[in-house]
Amino acid sequence: MKRTLKGAGFNILPLFIFVSIVSGKCFPLTLGVYFAADNDLASQADVDLEEIRTSPCCEKVNVVIFADRGIGSTNPGTFIYVKRDTFLVQIREFGNLDSGDPSTLNFFIRYLRDNYPSDQYGLVLWGHGTSWMKVANPFSKSIAFDATSGNYIDVFNGELKWAIPDSIFSFIIMDACLMGGIEVLWELQGKAKYVVASPALVPATGLNYRKILMDSNSVLRSLVSFLQRVVWNYVVEYDSLDYTVSMSLYDLERLNESKFIIERLVNESYYTSSFTLMKYRLSSLTYNLYSNEVQDSFAPFVDLTDFLGKFQYEPFPFIIYSKGNGVFESACGVSAYFPLSLLQIRENYVKYRKLAFERETHFLDVVINTIRDEYFSSVDTLIAERRYGKRGIEVSFPGLVKASRWNNSLLVYKDNFLRDSVTTVLSYFLLKLAPGNYRIELRVFSPLDGRLAYFAVFPDTFVLEESDTPYYNSVVDSLPEALDITGRKVRREGRNILFRNRRKYLVF
Repeated sequence: MKRTLKGAGFNILPLFIFVSIVSGKCFPLTLGVYFAADNDLASQADVDLEEIRTSPCCEKVNVVIFADRGIGSTNPGTFIYVKRDTFLVQIREFGNLDSGDPSTLNFFIRYLRDNYPSDQYGLVLWGHGTSWMKVANPFSKSIAFDATSGNYIDVFNGELKWAIPDSIFSFIIMDACLMGGIEVLWELQGKAKYVVASPALVPATGLNYRKILMDSNSVLRSLVSFLQRVVWNYVVEYDSLDYTVSMSLYDLERLNESKFIIERLVNESYYTSSFTLMKYRLSSLTYNLYSNEVQDSFAPFVDLTDFLGKFQYEPFPFIIYSKGNGVFESACGVSAYFPLSLLQIRENYVKYRKLAFERETHFLDVVINTIRDEYFSSVDTLIAERRYGKRGIEVSFPGLVKASRWNNSLLVYKDNFLRDSVTTVLSYFLLKLAPGNYRIELRVFSPLDGRLAYFAVFPDTFVLEESDTPYYNSVVDSLPEALDITGRKVRREGRNILFRNRRKYLVF
């Protein structure tokens, strides 16, 4: 058991035998362990490193460790070690690298591949984690928080995806909180075949590396059985200590088979009452940010399989094995971001839309449809941004939150008269306007039930100078025949060229 601090007084091999046992040998499996411990977990990293050092390990498995530790460690700084027997051989010392920088993780992975040839590779990511999102806790931001630099590896903007090259790893184990989220798994497609992670909080003591290394000989016989054993050992050990935990094994190659299930759910959310959606959501298992022992219906993460079960949907095929205890005993082991506060959604909307999972499935539509009563009864102010170009004026609302199938309608007034009304599902509008004074209003409405939301826009007025636009509205409606500014007859459906003050305009 690894419950007491055992220190990190590593045995260092003499240099004359170091070269012969570290380099030049191809192993059936090389396991890379990335300790992002330049934070409040530094002392626990010492414990786990000592556990790795003293643990028996299959001689066909090579263990290479990147350890970045801060204040609280007996040996702060950044090092690369290789396990040999009961020794941790120090290969490199770097001073203090930033383990929260994705380029540092990328460096270690490439170093692993280039210097330790192997038939297959595995990776352990060790440190703090909060799924795809950032939270107020200074030690819980995405994954691999580095307290010295203040950096961490984000998920939503592709940093984690970039840091891990494609097609190197057979498996990835996340020894961090809340990384068993469908948003994270979607970003890791192509990075490994299998992922082991927890959708819930993980105790600071994390995984038992002694058991992992003692079972490492089974990797070569059956990788899936080995990874299932990692999950089983984790839950059983913490259950014996009265800790509530959950962990799952995922097959990333089967994620795309689950895409149609999410798309079906998204479509059904438009035709299901918000009352029913809310009832299903409130009765589903959740994963909160403060304790596994407490079920909080308003937690930001829901057990997605449990929620799908309310619709009588089939289980996800990518979840190979899942185990939990306590309140998670019936959990199916993959989370999804599902807040019940419009304020929370607005705070994270732009970031969430960048995730590959959201771009491909529009899952956030389910969340917004669940709170649509609040949405259509609320009042919000949106910042309007304008860009001038050859095709016209683009008015955009980057902070606009809405379901993807809801329509936006922009009303354009000139001199207090409605000049134009543009409707689109997008959050930007391309306007072809002539010079003048304008005021804009924005509406969002649901075409399925006709509900309408009004938004205050800032700034809601603007002046368009002749130098800002290639267009000129020359049609005079009060005349019997439509004339342009030169007095020529024009057809409304046609396009004419107007030269005025040595400028060329498209007349409409």
